[in-house]
Amino acid sequence: MTETEQRRAIAEACKWEIRNLTAEDWRHWHVKHPVACLNWDSAGPNLPDYLNDLNAMHEAEKKLHLNQRNNYIDQLFRVCEKAQRMASVPGWLIPTATAAQRAEAFLRTLNLWKSE
Repeated sequence: MTETEQRRAIAEACKWEIRNLTAEDWRHWHVKHPVACLNWDSAGPNLPDYLNDLNAMHEAEKKLHLNQRNNYIDQLFRVCEKAQRMASVPGWLIPTATAAQRAEAFLRTLNLWKSE
């Protein structure tokens, strides 16, 4: 998946409403926050940068239901293990996962990940 496709899929899974998708750069999308904003606005700082911001992914992870969380941990471990080139302590992979790794695991958990 492209980074833009990932951002859109996570935002929609977190109940953001998005329009003006003709803009290639996600920062120019118009978005509506699921709770806080009642009006449409230029995305700018409002749409979270899920692939680079651990805090944004932490908020997305909170959207997972209890029965999805075990699958998410499994997916996150697989994503991190795949990216790891040298031996690592297994318990160390998950706490040190990047925002991008968490985003991929999140999308895989929700069956939204599309292989290229």
